[in-house]
Amino acid sequence: MCDGNALCQWSLSALPHVASVANIIASIAVWVTAAFVWRQVSLQTRTLSTDSRRFARESASHIFASLQSESFRGARSNMLEALNKGIKIPKDKETINCFRSVLNTYEMLGLTVKYGAIDEHVWEGYWKKALIRDWDRLSDFIQRERETFDHATLFEDAEAIVKKWRG
Repeated sequence: MCDGNALCQWSLSALPHVASVANIIASIAVWVTAAFVWRQVSLQTRTLSTDSRRFARESASHIFASLQSESFRGARSNMLEALNKGIKIPKDKETINCFRSVLNTYEMLGLTVKYGAIDEHVWEGYWKKALIRDWDRLSDFIQRERETFDHATLFEDAEAIVKKWRG
């Protein structure tokens, strides 16, 4: 096809070099792509770690707010006062409401653990002994509430956490 034309001669002689340049460019593209993928994976790994820390921090904040609120602390204080007087099943509405408030807070936290909304280990580290002690001291009241309302699974998420933490 080439009839001795200088341009044609040059084109044919340059083909091996053009092919080498194309290979070099392709190799560079592969390296750039690999570097980009490595960077993305690295960023995702760091983001997951950051997300886990953020989740634990937010869990701690939520748990602390729930267990240190004035309403919870007041209800728990009244509940403990009644229990210390030997009142396992209170008769007056105010004390009954205090017992229920404490149990409802524990149930809400148990439910948030169940659905992965808070980190269980943060709650366990912060409140394990108190929860188990309160649960044991409230067992008669819990049983009566379940019978009164014909609701055998009342406070079941708090109970699940207590059973799990006991081992």
